[in-house]
Amino acid sequence: MEMAREMLMLAALMLTAHADYVQPPVNLSCVALQEGSSVSGTISCEWRDLGTQTKEFPTTYTLCVKEMSGQVSSSTTRTTRAQVSLGTYPNHMTLEIWVQAENNLGTAESEHLRKDSGWFVKTNPPSNVSLISEQSFPTSLLLRWTPPINKSYVRLKYRIRYAPVGEHTWIYVPEEDTSEDILSFRLQNLQPFTLYNFQVSCKNARPGHGYWSEWSDIGTNSTPEARPPRKPDVWIIISQGNNTKIREVQILCKKPLKPNGRIIRYDLKLTDYRGTNGSMQQEMVFINSSITDSRFYNRDITVLKRVLLPDSQTFRVSVSAVNSVGQSAAAFLGVPERARERPPVEDLRVWSHDGRLMVEWKPPRGSKWTEFVVEWVGGGQKNWQREKWITTRTNITGPVERCVFYTVSVYAMWDGWRSRAASVEAFLEEGAPNEAPLVRLNDVPGHTEAHLVWDHTPPEKL
Repeated sequence: MEMAREMLMLAALMLTAHADYVQPPVNLSCVALQEGSSVSGTISCEWRDLGTQTKEFPTTYTLCVKEMSGQVSSSTTRTTRAQVSLGTYPNHMTLEIWVQAENNLGTAESEHLRKDSGWFVKTNPPSNVSLISEQSFPTSLLLRWTPPINKSYVRLKYRIRYAPVGEHTWIYVPEEDTSEDILSFRLQNLQPFTLYNFQVSCKNARPGHGYWSEWSDIGTNSTPEARPPRKPDVWIIISQGNNTKIREVQILCKKPLKPNGRIIRYDLKLTDYRGTNGSMQQEMVFINSSITDSRFYNRDITVLKRVLLPDSQTFRVSVSAVNSVGQSAAAFLGVPERARERPPVEDLRVWSHDGRLMVEWKPPRGSKWTEFVVEWVGGGQKNWQREKWITTRTNITGPVERCVFYTVSVYAMWDGWRSRAASVEAFLEEGAPNEAPLVRLNDVPGHTEAHLVWDHTPPEKL
């Protein structure tokens, strides 16, 4: 019985010894950081242990670094990371690095890393980063920086990333475009008049050597202005004046989303056609700089001019946007005399669906239109959107408020000339009426009856 107990204890001891038998460390990696203007003489390494640490059989690790001279420097630890100080870092020499694990049951060594010393170097990021804006290059910025270390220690290559201010996704320059040993780089194909952030990182230029540095401090600058890239989005809203034969015309313009600069004015040319000859009036509408002095525009709408137009008159307007660099192409809109207006679209429908106003129509017959314009007016708003000539159904994409009464109109367009309007009144979402009808007693009431009358509540007060 006693012998059986001793055999069981021996078996348990053997199993424990087998479980705690020292395993060779794996995944050894080492780095030498820049310190001051050179590489630090201290190498930091870490590794992974496949075995287990126990109180009965603790493992001791010895990190060893062997230089070309044969000198071995070492450091001992009970953790899976350690540092070895070499005094002066042996640049351009071969280093051999390994870890030895030891406990009461034996020893084991990791793989030996035999690499050029530059393999382990991680420098500081570049400093003095700057973006240079040049007036003659509106889609370009010149990047410059100072290398963190003299190339006698490490020859560097670089990587660059940039993004417009406010964006959260970086754009990376292909690494093959940033050759080694450069101190500047020109970013191309940028948006004019746009603020950009950029950062630079570096590492040993030899393939497979070293680690990328941290990213530099962020540099920021704006590209210069450029000529407005496209014609402005202009629209005309017509309402009947006090005189039934006079139309009141409002010429409206949306501020461009990407104007390539500060729009300082709009140039208008108004042509009044009477008979075979037309008289032209030119006008400049200056924009308040406090509103437009921004690189990020709201899509606001500006009333450029109000004109009273007789029904018998044909009217054409040309509008171009101007910034400090130049003038955009001109947008043209024309309103024929009332008797010559082309027929409107047919079967116009407007309804609310999933929090949006949907609009559907049929094109006018017998004409070749070039686009459609959907206009909505209500609650003090005037807005519009353009649709391709093949479109017959869309949703209003601009701001539409609930409990606001809108007049939605669709126009067929022929190269800037507009048809008559087809209009429908609609709500995105109705609420309780703002006002009750005003009720009046009609005539003298009888003993058992009374005759009441009231006015219809205007749609805008429903």
